[in-house]
Amino acid sequence: MSNEEPRHYSRDVILRDGGSIHLRAIRPDDKERLVDVLSRMSPESVYFRFFRSKKRLSDEELEKFTNLDFTSNVALAATLRTGAKEEIIAVGRYAALPAEKGAPRRAELAFAVADAHQGRGIGTLLLEHLAPIARANGITRFEADVLGENNRMLEVFARSGFGIERSFQSGVFHISFPTEETERFLEASHERERQAAAASVRALLEPRSVAVVGASRKQGTIGALLVANLKRDGFTGPIYPVNPNAKEILGLTAYPSVTAIGAPVDLAVIAVPAGAVEEVVADCARAGVRGIVVISSGFAEVSKEGKEREKRLVGLVRASGMRMVGPNCLGVLNTDPKVRLNATFAPVHPPPGNIGMSSQSGALGIAILEYLNQLNIGISRPTQSWSRSCRPGKANVQLRGRSRTGGNSCARWVRRVSWSSSSPCRVEDAAREHHARSGERPMRPG
Repeated sequence: MSNEEPRHYSRDVILRDGGSIHLRAIRPDDKERLVDVLSRMSPESVYFRFFRSKKRLSDEELEKFTNLDFTSNVALAATLRTGAKEEIIAVGRYAALPAEKGAPRRAELAFAVADAHQGRGIGTLLLEHLAPIARANGITRFEADVLGENNRMLEVFARSGFGIERSFQSGVFHISFPTEETERFLEASHERERQAAAASVRALLEPRSVAVVGASRKQGTIGALLVANLKRDGFTGPIYPVNPNAKEILGLTAYPSVTAIGAPVDLAVIAVPAGAVEEVVADCARAGVRGIVVISSGFAEVSKEGKEREKRLVGLVRASGMRMVGPNCLGVLNTDPKVRLNATFAPVHPPPGNIGMSSQSGALGIAILEYLNQLNIGISRPTQSWSRSCRPGKANVQLRGRSRTGGNSCARWVRRVSWSSSSPCRVEDAAREHHARSGERPMRPG
């Protein structure tokens, strides 16, 4: 753990289903949020947490749960934000037990998770984050009492990777384990991270439905190309154009906002002016959108004001539990016949293949797609996202796969670029060369 004060603890984390939440230290102003989360727990969940029925928290309990020393008593809250409202969806805490002379310092654990968010791995993450705080405060052992029928909590401990010891008496399991990291814990933690990372991109690359915010009827605009590419490549799910000034776009019913769609939306592709992006993202959060692709430019790449705008955007996306590609990007594409997602404004339409690509430059991404097309090399999942590390004239690109024809065309092409220690390969001036060859100019959202 870093030298960060536990009372200022703050982390963004990814869950096993790919969603993201914010973990932070409990604050004295969280009393109403704790009352709210208790109201969203079933009687059974409340009984599992307190070992008795409870309809509300007393003033004394609220004071005890929110005013902590963050040494002997520590609590972390898992939060999600909807618009300006922050909700606590789970709490994990430990309280030091009376110390016995010469014995290791022990602390009792307790967790509470709102019913709607149980089974997402939040309890496991809270445990992972509490353990290093406890170690730093000299606590060497955790203990917990768990009702025998509370299978989910028992599973959290069993799969944590810690050296669990347990005993059973009168219908209650007593759990005890050292707070130190073990090899098994590290392996389990890394596997959880791997699975969460894989799930986090599923909504981006395998969405069941797509909304295009900023969809346009005007030919040649990005908003029109996005809808056209999705339709032409045969996206297998519903496509929802979003434009408050249109009733229909390319034969599809248009909606004034994402929340107005009234149906689940996995992915929202946003192509509106930069100043309107945050409002759109907040609307996506209210609609329960899982992933967003921000095509719009005008962020950290243009000015100090844009940098601040991007910082707010990233914070909003993370706090709302969504995943994002962008801003200022080409989009995402998946040629898998089960998905057929072309959420880009690229003029090049690659055939299916088994090469995955990630580029930090839209122009370079288009250039690569065009070149691979000439070599008859298929693409599986190219994505592109803007990054401050991508300087003008230089871009990072990762390629994985082989030629659709089974030849060495891809390998020969990769060998033409210079290797660097900072990325698998670096391509210089490719974007500039592509624009010079094609005569293209940057496009604006329509």
